[in-house]
Amino acid sequence: MSTTPSGPPSTASPHEERLLIDGELRSAAGSATFEVLNPADGTVLGKVADAGREDMLDAIAAARHEWPAGKWRRQ
Repeated sequence: MSTTPSGPPSTASPHEERLLIDGELRSAAGSATFEVLNPADGTVLGKVADAGREDMLDAIAAARHEWPAGKWRRQ
């Protein structure tokens, strides 16, 4: 016997609105967010951080710092 729910999946599940940079979750530098829409019907699926230049530079700096020590480094 199947217990599959009927109807579309719930969008009420929690989602993350922050950026993961250098191992830490943080809001975008300008605290801006934007809504992600379902292209089929235009309903809002969630809200995500709208990263800007400062966030990008922080992420690049963190990656450059970790690259030499990372397990993905070429041996």
